[in-house]
Parts: sequence; C-alpha cells; structure tokens
Amino acid sequence: MKKQLLILILAVIASSGLYSCKKKYQVIPPPVPFSSIRDSFEFMYNENRQSFSFLAEVGTIYTSEEGIIFDIPYYAFRDVAGDTITGTIEAELIEILTPSDMILMNKPTTSDGEVLVTGGQFKLTFTLNDNPVYIAGDTLIYVSVPTDIADIKMKVFNGTEDATGFVNWTPALDSLGATQTTTISQDTLSNGVIQNYYDFTLDSLSANWINCDYFYQVPGAKTQLTVTLPDDHNNSNTMFFIHFSNIQSVMGGYFDGNNFVSNGTIPVGSNVTLVFVSEIDGDYTSKFEAVTISSGFLTSLTLDPTTYDDIIEDITDL
Repeated sequence: MKKQLLILILAVIASSGLYSCKKKYQVIPPPVPFSSIRDSFEFMYNENRQSFSFLAEVGTIYTSEEGIIFDIPYYAFRDVAGDTITGTIEAELIEILTPSDMILMNKPTTSDGEVLVTGGQFKLTFTLNDNPVYIAGDTLIYVSVPTDIADIKMKVFNGTEDATGFVNWTPALDSLGATQTTTISQDTLSNGVIQNYYDFTLDSLSANWINCDYFYQVPGAKTQLTVTLPDDHNNSNTMFFIHFSNIQSVMGGYFDGNNFVSNGTIPVGSNVTLVFVSEIDGDYTSKFEAVTISSGFLTSLTLDPTTYDDIIEDITDL
C-alpha cells in the first residue's frame, strides 16, 4: 500500500512539473526586434525648434534660420480672458520648408488624404510666463515665407495635430469665410540674391500649424499603393513615405497589418520615389525606389543595408 501511495505521489509531482514547464514555455513571447528609427526622426524634429522673445507692447520683426520673416505689431496679444497682454512674450518656432525636411521630421502634407503641393510649413506658438496667449481679434501678424519658385496658386492652410503628431491640413478661411490666399513679393538680400516670398497674414482664427499649399489636381484616375516587405518589417521599425518627383509634395504611407500602403488618392501616372527607412536591432536598411504609378499599384521590395548617416544624406538629396 505504501509503495502504491509513493508511486501515485511521484506521478502527481511529475505531471505537475510537466504542466508547469509547458505553461512557462507558452507565456514566453518571441523576442521583439528593437527599433529607434522613429525616435531618431522625433529627435531631429525637436532639435529644429527655435525660440525668440520680445515685449508685447513693442512687437518685433523676426527672421528665422530658414528666412521666414514675421512682422509682429505692438499690443498684438490677448490672454484667455481677452485682456491685453504686456510683458515678455516667448515665441517657439518649428519650420519645415522642403519635402526632404518633411520626411526627416515626419511631417508629410496631405489634406484628408488628398495630395497637396507645398511651399513650406511651420508651427508658431506664443506664451507669457508659460501660459498661452492669442492673437487679438483686430490684429494681423505679417508673414513672408521664402520660396525658390513662386506659384500663384499657393494658398494658406491650417494644420490640426493629433496625439500621434500627424498633422492634417485644411484651407484657412478669413473672417468672411473665404479661402485665404498668398501674394508673391521679392526682395534683394544682402548678398545680392533676389529672393521670392509667399506673403500672408495670421490672425485670431489661425492655427499654430501653418502651411502654404494647394490641392494637386490632375485629370484621370487615382489609386492606392501596396508594397510588400519581408515579414520582419512593420510600423514599429519601418517608415514609409511617397516623395513626388515633379511637384513639391510628400505623402506618408502606413502599415495595414500585412503590407505598407498609401491612401487611394495618388494620381495614376505620377512619378514618385518610394522611401523606406528601417532600423531593427541596430541594423539600418533603406530603399529609395523610383516608380511610375499604375492603377492598383502593387510591388514587393527588399531593403538594402545602409547606415544612419547615409539614410539622412539620401533623404536630403531627394
């Protein structure tokens, strides 16, 4: 009897051990590839911040690092209660004027998914003692955005930023509900170069994010892009952009769980470069694939080994 009881106890212990081992094996997840590529782009975005200060009762004219001119009049701001502001205003500016910088700082330009031709974007905020202040209802701030090739179709767009940092752009409206346009001016710089500018104003209706844009309108059909990459690539370690070759425009792509895709708003016949940058466990890969878009565009790509510095250079050279 004692022998039978001992056998039973050993059997129970053995089966418990097997179950425990099996359970332990099941709950160990597979290793997750580490990636810092998005953090790197976010770092570049944060490093692009500029700041300047001025007395609210005096105003200022500020020229940014990239040449945007802000003409801010005196007594231009109100607090949340609507009272006139005096004292030192702190301004923070982020300017992103080229398609390459829009990729490097992960700020593509689309309006509800539609392709925009862009003349540059910026984010401008004002604070007093760390509290936000606002442009007064009867005040205009004059802005001049430099451009190499002036386009009379350029309009002003307001941007709305979501929790992920994505900015959606919509046409800015004036106090009468009309679309806000830009005018084109020229100035001769100190080095003798003639510089073109898009001129417009900011008012109490303006957003913090501002863009010079217009809708890219061409006849014909539009389509979605679908790109298949090897299985280890996903939205956590790989970034996808569509860089248009013949216009100033960048669209962001996304991962749908199986493939990298775009919105279905790309005109068939467009010449674009598919930009993929990836980092998995410290290994960088990329692909800059020039293609002409066909209806229902579908392709498979394998990214090439590279370095972080080469990725930055390749994007800058687009």
